[in-house]
Amino acid sequence: MRIKGFFLLVKKHLESYQLENTEVVVDGQNIYYQLYEKSGLPFVLGSECDKFANYVRDYLSVFKESNLKCHFIVKGGHGSEKHLNNHFKLMNRLHGKQYVLGENYGNAIIQPCLAKDVYLQVLEEMGFDYTISHATDVIKDCFDLAQRLSCPVISFNIQYCFSSAPYVPLKQGTALKFEQGIFKRQNFLQHYRISKEKMILFILLTDSHIFKEDYFLHFFKARKIPYAYVGRYKGLLMWLSYRSEAAALQEVFKYISESDRKTFLDNKNELEIKFLKCTNEESLTLLYFTNRNSLKFDIQDPHWFEKGIALKYIAIPYVNLYFWGLIVASRLVEDYDQENSILLSKDVIKYAYDLLHNFNGKNIYIKYREDNESEELSVIYTQSVRKPDYVAQRSVFENGWENIDSRGLFEHFFLETYRSFNFAALESAPVDVRLLLITLVYFKRNKEDDVSCEIYSIILSYILLGVVSEKLSRKLSDSSDNIDIISRPLLVSTTRKDLVITQDCIAAKRTLEKYCSVSNDELIDIFNRTKIHPLFQFKWCLLEINNLNRLCGSPYTSTVYSKTYNGTFVYKILCKIKGENAMQTITDLLSPAPSVLAFTLGIIEMYEKLLYEY
Repeated sequence: MRIKGFFLLVKKHLESYQLENTEVVVDGQNIYYQLYEKSGLPFVLGSECDKFANYVRDYLSVFKESNLKCHFIVKGGHGSEKHLNNHFKLMNRLHGKQYVLGENYGNAIIQPCLAKDVYLQVLEEMGFDYTISHATDVIKDCFDLAQRLSCPVISFNIQYCFSSAPYVPLKQGTALKFEQGIFKRQNFLQHYRISKEKMILFILLTDSHIFKEDYFLHFFKARKIPYAYVGRYKGLLMWLSYRSEAAALQEVFKYISESDRKTFLDNKNELEIKFLKCTNEESLTLLYFTNRNSLKFDIQDPHWFEKGIALKYIAIPYVNLYFWGLIVASRLVEDYDQENSILLSKDVIKYAYDLLHNFNGKNIYIKYREDNESEELSVIYTQSVRKPDYVAQRSVFENGWENIDSRGLFEHFFLETYRSFNFAALESAPVDVRLLLITLVYFKRNKEDDVSCEIYSIILSYILLGVVSEKLSRKLSDSSDNIDIISRPLLVSTTRKDLVITQDCIAAKRTLEKYCSVSNDELIDIFNRTKIHPLFQFKWCLLEINNLNRLCGSPYTSTVYSKTYNGTFVYKILCKIKGENAMQTITDLLSPAPSVLAFTLGIIEMYEKLLYEY
């Protein structure tokens, strides 16, 4: 919905309201929209996951400060092909193939991989309860829940003005702030003396997503309704108040072509269902917050998939994968002369699809455009690993996820793909790095060219964010000047994180933090699509292997992306060590921090053990 300037009128009808110490429903999808863009962080080199997580924490802190019990709802997939296609067309305002460094694109960005998962991980970390809605319309889920709980909805989206739930608008800006007041549809309609049914006509005549903005220009002129936004809306509301719905519709139809009347009536019906008709049946999204016990799985539960989404066993990309056999390809600023970066993880995606569909033999499609103007293309993918040893009617998950990890579904993929995998060796690695190591092995074994420097750079990012920064419990910009940055004697390599000492972490941070930021001029100077491409391939692999791990009952601790990956750091370190003796360069960099170096070498040795010891 887009009713340009309508919020100026809404603000005039906000009622005094103190938003604190109460329950609220939060449109988590709408909150996330443009969040990375608002952060102002670089995106060309990939997510700066640690900095973005800090931004999200600060952004959402207003909910904690107001002592609000928040129920976040986030969109899963698309229930109709129409909505799926619309999403695909609008997914990015920019396309990575056409992106030119140094050009002015305003505030528009290309959403980096991992950003949304960082957002969801921060929600969990901060103790905010959220669920994934598999429904087409997450907005309806939000105001249905708000009605059920008798509490307001919080969002930027003006659609909530037309719902029966009280609505607290958010202010636009880089910081999250509430507007001073609450909007109530009933009072608004009473003020203008129109019915809920006439409200639907108001939307149809003003929403430029239904008809172009000037479509009803002649109608407004003939009725002498001002065309300036606030005046137009007030004039239209007054015009509607003086006639019946049928009479208003008859007059409007004089200005609609015969071919557009069906569009008008179809949208009218959709809006009435959305905003006027109450459903007696509670959705699984509502039950997640109001009666979670009702989401327990039955034997051969016909709703196993929907429950799996609501309970977060099933990752968001799997919703469209399940319903449509579809994954949308990468549109990042990568090398488009090479295979699309998401395709390196296609085997993982296909295995997940087969588990969800009980190995029904169907294909999946990787949907993409060469650029924003080109036709849609699809890569059809049929290959799959052998089905694990289980019997099920619908899916291996049809009875729920209790003890599902004991079936070894996650490990099965790697054992079938590589005939052997030394999972036992992972026991000596910290739990937070095990999925990263598994992903690095998958990445290496599926790449024909040498990616050792890329792998070392990624491991160093984990060392900096997941070890050094964690040990110091401070932001990367903080450091101590009391430590001399001089080379110190080497220690024996180790995978014990507890042997890393604070003094060495300070030295390591001072040595490495210069690689965590990049100016626009420097970015133009160092950026190379061919060099960045394998890093994007790796990130898709990391995401998809984490998604598969969750689907298979989380036998391994999920990767915390904000403690693992900073795209700027990884790329700049790669630029430094590529073409040199990489291991010697790493040793030189970390020689002032011997315990950090020993742990780094231990993780690299663990990776090589997994790679070479079958």
